[in-house]
Amino acid sequence: MSGEEARDLRERLAAVTTLLGAKDWDGACRACRSGLERYPGSGDLHHLLGMAEMQAGRPLEALAPLERAARLDPRHPGFLQGLARGLRALGRAEEAFRVGEQAWQLAMTRPPAPTPGHYLQARPINRVHFRKSKALDDLLALFLSSAHHAGDLARLYFLADNITRALRLGVAGDLAEFGVWHGHSARALKMLAPGRMLYLFESFSGFPPGRFAEDDRRRALFRDCDAAATRALVGADQVVWCEGIFPASIALAPPDLRLAVAHVDFGEAEATRAALAFAYPRLSPGGLLFVHDYAHDGWPGVAHAADAFLADKPERLVVAPDRGGTALLIKM
Repeated sequence: MSGEEARDLRERLAAVTTLLGAKDWDGACRACRSGLERYPGSGDLHHLLGMAEMQAGRPLEALAPLERAARLDPRHPGFLQGLARGLRALGRAEEAFRVGEQAWQLAMTRPPAPTPGHYLQARPINRVHFRKSKALDDLLALFLSSAHHAGDLARLYFLADNITRALRLGVAGDLAEFGVWHGHSARALKMLAPGRMLYLFESFSGFPPGRFAEDDRRRALFRDCDAAATRALVGADQVVWCEGIFPASIALAPPDLRLAVAHVDFGEAEATRAALAFAYPRLSPGGLLFVHDYAHDGWPGVAHAADAFLADKPERLVVAPDRGGTALLIKM
């Protein structure tokens, strides 16, 4: 490829990225196809076309370009993560796990990409050298099967290390998650605490009306929650679903519920405040209260709600350096 062609390809990729940032999925697809007419061997264009088709809700159309990108560069973690996401969207979970695992293994040895959106994540040395287990491999495969979670292994290790320690110390109670979405973190909680009941609070319909302004893009998020697929991923053993708009769904939980772990991931202030008010007094001494997206500037209501609720409590939150800035409180 000549210098002029390389420059032209970079400009085309930048244009596609801009369209994706503007959520113009169809425009991004057209730009990718136009670029591929001139550069049919560009794995980046095939990958971006597949991702645009995915965002547009067309996973079947996305699969071919995602597969093509992975064939062109089978050692590119990002291309493999994209393919894993496409396979997962089509219900091909076992293949998604396998491809996601390949992506993770490559990411551990591949030099960091020059863009800030791609980075390596160190694995805790205990988990690698001293506590490596089939259970940990299964947890990694779970997170890597999701494009949303694959780039956030720090969150997985933060959950795993703290929950494992709390249960080893004998903290009493069950587990609860408030906001389940596709079920990956719920499945991780279940895998980390065998023998404990897991209570899951989820509407399966996104945010209720009135939580965000009409022109707020967040208003329409998380409506792509397939209840059947989520339930299948989490599993039914020792799981209680409290389905409905929170906090009305509290009525489905036992009145004497005690918690060892609570994971709050509602994303907006009103539900977060209600979840904290429900979970905090039910936490056993030494129990863990995780607040996801606490330090995420895209969800400022989470921090506002948590800080206001905890203002008169003796405990304080500590923040993990994961993508969403998960915060953790240990009950006194």
